Order: sequence, then C-alpha cells, then structure tokens
Amino acid sequence: MPEAGKTPEIVRFGPFELSVETGELRKNGVRLKLAGQPIEVLTLLVKRPGKLVTREELQRRLWPGSGYGDFDRGLNAAVNRLREYLGDSATEPRYIETITGRGYRLIGEVSGPNDGVGPGKIVSYYRILETIGRGGMGIVYKAQDLKLGRHVALKFLPEELATNQTALERFRREAITASSLNHPNICTIYQIEEHAGQPFIVMELLQGQTLRECLISSALQRSRLEPVFDTDHLLDIAVQILDGLQAAHEKSIVHRDIKPTNIFVTNGRLVKILDFGLAKLIGAVSKGELETVDVSAAPDSES
Repeated sequence: MPEAGKTPEIVRFGPFELSVETGELRKNGVRLKLAGQPIEVLTLLVKRPGKLVTREELQRRLWPGSGYGDFDRGLNAAVNRLREYLGDSATEPRYIETITGRGYRLIGEVSGPNDGVGPGKIVSYYRILETIGRGGMGIVYKAQDLKLGRHVALKFLPEELATNQTALERFRREAITASSLNHPNICTIYQIEEHAGQPFIVMELLQGQTLRECLISSALQRSRLEPVFDTDHLLDIAVQILDGLQAAHEKSIVHRDIKPTNIFVTNGRLVKILDFGLAKLIGAVSKGELETVDVSAAPDSES
C-alpha cells in the first residue's frame, strides 16, 4: 500500500472519529458533511473529554466580539446541528451533556490514536510505525516486520466495524481474493492475521503516488492547454493496468472498482492495482453454467 504523509491525530468516540487537525468527522468510516462552528465546538469538547467547556470560552474562541443575543443563538444552533449529526439528544445525552448555565462537556468513552492498535504498538510480530491511510473499509499502517526486518503495510478494519459481521466477511474475502493473485501489477498480499479479535492484512509497502495524486500534481505543473501526461507515459500506465486486470480475469476475479485512487504508480513507474475488496468471483456451477457469485458487501459509500 502507498506510503504517504502522517494522518492527523484522530479522536474516537462511539462510531465516530474526529481529526483534530483537519476537523473532519466520520461515522463508521464515512465522512460526514459537517463543518464550521459545530465542528469547532466538537473539537474543543474532544480535547477535554469529561471536562466542562464553558460558555465564556466558547464565546471567546468562536464568537469573539458578538453580542450576547447573537452568541446565544449561534451557540444553540451549532450544538443542535452537532447533536443532529451525532444522533444525540439534549434530554438523554450520549455524547454532549449540557451543564445548565455553564456550558457543555463530552461524555462517554473516548480513545486516542495510540489506544489499542496504533503507532508504537506491536501486533503479532509487526511494529506499527505510523498511520498512512484511512478510508471507509480500512485503516492502513506502515509497520516493520520484526522477523524479516522489512517494511510492510498492515490494513485493519476500523474498530467500530470490528463487530460488524458483514464488514468482517467482506474484509476476509478481500484478503483471500487478492492473495490468490501473483502479478507485478497487483499489490502483493503476504498474509492475513488477527490481533485482539481484529483481522488485518499484511501487504507490500509501496512508495509513490496514486494515479489520482499523479494527475493532480502533473496538472498543477503544466498549463491547461497541455496534456497531463505525455502519450508514451499514458500508454505505459494503461498497458500495465490491463496486464494486471487480465491476470485477475484469468482467475475469474473482477475488480469492480477501478478508479484513479485504486491505481498506484511507484517511484519506478511500476503500476499496481489496489483493493480487490469489491471483487466478484465468477465460478462454474453445475451443468457447465456460469453464475455470478457476489463475494462483497455493499460498496463503500464515502461523501
């Protein structure tokens, strides 16, 4: 999997996770379209879980210079919208408790990026070094194989999905499907392991960029009147993708989710196809007929 920059600090509570640095809120790995003052309020609360964040502090930080009436209306609107997205209630709070006349506090169990699995931890015989990717169906870490000394990528299900049997079954099928493919243009799966009830895939660590990142960076470096890639480079990428897909099709495996974020271009211009989590196996059934067997759950939904 790709080696990229470090993920911002993540704070988790219930099925939610908040990036403190970017203000991005996710539920079960799916990004929620919430921004502005509601996220700013939540960020202040998660930084001090269980402790009071006063109305005075909120006004000073988020509504400086506002009159009391404007501040009161703005704060109420922000908290109500935040509760709406969290599925929370003022009368029976699970996450945000109102301290009448004083302010709010975050209640419930809160975990940080180094709780459980995370950088600095050792799982099986792998030392996790840093988080390098996060999406709806997986969290990817760069790790050191303590037996062989090599660097690998570990892909875990998000913690909130670890008890979801559909997600677990999809995750295992992704590993089994991808591990049956041995081709230079397909990301290599080494093995599937489990740690504290959480399954994870061990795969090769790639250095470079996804095709989407390549397109963006190339476009920024060129004028709008010029092609993003020269013809030879573009054809080389296309041929390598087709070679990898042909190898999969020969084993009756269809990717079903080919897109720029699932195509990786290494620093040596080797193209790798990522994530066969949406694959279908097409198997022969009785009487020589072919039946399409869907081995995936519903496709990832990420806004």
